[in-house]
Amino acid sequence: MLSRQGAFVSQKCTIEYCRARAGFNWDLLLKEPPFMDALEICRWEGFSLIAGDVGMLMEAFLRPQFAERREPLEDFLIATYAGAMKEHAEPPHLQGGWDQRIEAFAGRVRRARLAPPASPLSVSEISGPKIYDLLPIHPRLRSHDLELICNNLRFNLIRFNEDLPREVDAEAVAKDILARTGSG
Repeated sequence: MLSRQGAFVSQKCTIEYCRARAGFNWDLLLKEPPFMDALEICRWEGFSLIAGDVGMLMEAFLRPQFAERREPLEDFLIATYAGAMKEHAEPPHLQGGWDQRIEAFAGRVRRARLAPPASPLSVSEISGPKIYDLLPIHPRLRSHDLELICNNLRFNLIRFNEDLPREVDAEAVAKDILARTGSG
């Protein structure tokens, strides 16, 4: 779920934005190696950021099932995120593979216990500006689009968050996680 949703939202927030912004020039841009290289970086970085956002929303959704035993949930989410990243070959721009992204997500999950559960609005405040900065469209042409990118991300994360209770039985997932770790 984390990988699928991260890829879906990343594509909506990066490739579709670039396609819309480029308009009739989209086909021409696809033939430009510098644009394609920059798009790949944006796409992979967007995927790692948004998969992290999805993971944080899953943490917020599952948190009530874990009361004071948060370590099993945190370990599960970190392992799930790491698995999602390692499903894909290392992008050429990453030195050291996905390890830095996995470590960053692990820190984010571990710090989550110090704050109220994440919301789609709060997680998009982190990823939206980072994705915007990586977009392979000249800054002059996207100068007023930060809010558009952030709102697109928010909309997609809100949708995921609304679907989560219908698609996932939190109690069953928690029991499974606890049983696997010997904590249940």
